[in-house]
Amino acid sequence: MSDPVWFHDAVWQERQISFPDTPETWKPIQKLQELSWSRTREEADEWGRPPFATAEFLCRSLESPSEAYLKIYMQVPYQGTETLPGRLRALQANLSDLPPLPSDTVEAWRRLTTNHVDVTGHLIAEKREAQGEEDHVPGGWAAYILVSKVPGIPLGDQQSYLQHGMFKWKGYFWTLSRETQGPHSSAVRSSTQVSIAERGLSCLYWDEDAKKLYVHSDFQLRSNPSTNIEGLFHTIFYSDFGLAMMPYNLGSLKDGPISVEELEEMGWVF
Repeated sequence: MSDPVWFHDAVWQERQISFPDTPETWKPIQKLQELSWSRTREEADEWGRPPFATAEFLCRSLESPSEAYLKIYMQVPYQGTETLPGRLRALQANLSDLPPLPSDTVEAWRRLTTNHVDVTGHLIAEKREAQGEEDHVPGGWAAYILVSKVPGIPLGDQQSYLQHGMFKWKGYFWTLSRETQGPHSSAVRSSTQVSIAERGLSCLYWDEDAKKLYVHSDFQLRSNPSTNIEGLFHTIFYSDFGLAMMPYNLGSLKDGPISVEELEEMGWVF
């Protein structure tokens, strides 16, 4: 059974999104991603959170050529009630019981801005408001987060594959010279001041003109509250982003820092 589609392109491409903190109005032009967490009423009562869905759109300003990413979180109907009339779905509306994800995402973007991380986009605006009469839960909660679009082209996709005993990635990154690949590490290190939820070459963008790597992903707060924002970046994280190829039969690694040279001796490819 396939997941329901809550953010139809035809619906959202007709909409114009404005924010109280910015004079520009934004129009979604392409859906980039959609995820949902479906729950029955009983499950929502047990877990203390109603079901919700999220999507990311590429948007364009109506006042300028600027483009941005728009992340939307919305309450959706309980599983099994999706086709009820809107007046009945509206009875499920809740404006106070939001999951922590929207607030955590906003705070993560604020931390990136506060710490002057220049390899990601920046937070433009955010808002929360009640859903409209044509939405899935009229009167229910909705959260919008608008961030600037990073330049460049994606270095690959999210898919890795196993070949000749090595986890490999497809993408533009692996067509670059070793000298060009080198500066990418500093960008990944900088952006790990918060947690990067989705990793892979698809979240890395190479600006050929500036010879600079950018990161765009779902940024979240670190799960460990004692972790400093300047948290350590472990070398093996390169494989999570597709910046290194890891052997399939990898044994246990030593505790503490490990160098690229040590990993190469173990069969890693950078």
